[in-house]
Amino acid sequence: MEKAPQWIVCFVLIELLLNICDAMLDDAAHRDFISIDCGASSQYTDPKIGISYHTDIGFIETGTNSIVAPETRTDFGDSFLGRQLPTLRFFPEGKKNCYTLKPKLGKNNNYLIRAFFLYGNYDFKNQTSTFDLFLNVDFWTTVALDYADYQFAEVILTPPIDTIQVCLVNIGKGIPFISVLELQALPNSVYLAPSPSQSLLVLATRVDVGSTEFISGRFTRYTDDTYDRVWRVDDVFEDKGWKKFSTSKYIDFERTNDSYKLPAEVLKSATASLNRSFALSLDYNSIWTTPTERSFIYYVYFHFVEIEELPAGQKRIKIVFVSA
Repeated sequence: MEKAPQWIVCFVLIELLLNICDAMLDDAAHRDFISIDCGASSQYTDPKIGISYHTDIGFIETGTNSIVAPETRTDFGDSFLGRQLPTLRFFPEGKKNCYTLKPKLGKNNNYLIRAFFLYGNYDFKNQTSTFDLFLNVDFWTTVALDYADYQFAEVILTPPIDTIQVCLVNIGKGIPFISVLELQALPNSVYLAPSPSQSLLVLATRVDVGSTEFISGRFTRYTDDTYDRVWRVDDVFEDKGWKKFSTSKYIDFERTNDSYKLPAEVLKSATASLNRSFALSLDYNSIWTTPTERSFIYYVYFHFVEIEELPAGQKRIKIVFVSA
């Protein structure tokens, strides 16, 4: 029997080592992520955003996998959710069905949890549903869906235990279902709840204001955003006496020592008021709410960066007023 040439053996070993290194790097990059494509039949890495998605296996034992109707699948082929949205898991039995997440960092750490929902007439009944989401025993939000449009809900919490249960609760207004479930670890120094009794910070909106490349429905997320926050591109100041502008210059994020780590794509664009009584460079980024049964406390986060070259010796001064 002839022996394989040494160069072939070396090539095979190098290829094997490269594959192992790629797997290790991928795992290291996403060590604080739990990303579930609900209803998917196999694990995969999304080529557009570079995140590895798992199936439901090991996270939940109830429910049934399904896919949306063919006419709704084509609408999301080019979006960053084109691979995830067509599949889903629905729960025709039981009032409460829960995913169990066990983040590697454990309890008393900050986590961002996000869920996407697309009805897409998966049951061919043309009937959307409304249901509640809970985190462990705490109410998160109510999901009320349109026929074809997708929605997402996002929350930040610091759990006192090592496991997090994301529960879909049937409230008698249709069968609950879910398309995508994601968890990312955040530093404990950002998005802090004021007290243990207000442990959930529920996202109302997060907007990349001033983008000069406005495309309806476009988002900025991982890998542009290290924490995989979803930044909606919108014209919230359009025709309201504001103008957009942006810069292509490099922004030195290391000098700011900012633990929020805002993505460059968001910070490089802004809106400027045509009236000098307003801030000239304003990037309105996110609003978080702490929900209770009857009232809301709102937390508003503004992030500023100077992207215009000012005359020597001048500084920009901004006064921010927030009113309900």
